Amino acid sequence: MSGAAVDVHFDGAHMFPDLSDGQTVPYPLAWFPVLQAATDAEREHFAVDGPPAIVLAGNR
Repeated sequence: MSGAAVDVHFDGAHMFPDLSDGQTVPYPLAWFPVLQAATDAEREHFAVDGPPAIVLAGNR
């Protein structure tokens, strides 16, 4: 895995960073308590903010 995160999406249990090398890597939301507690609507506002940060837009 050598690509930087360029986007991110979620399902009910995982975060999936989309990497610049074309890979998508699943991570359990349990590893990220803030994301796990967020609603689907709140997660839609999370964004990639340059490697390696993924942040809630508006909370920088």
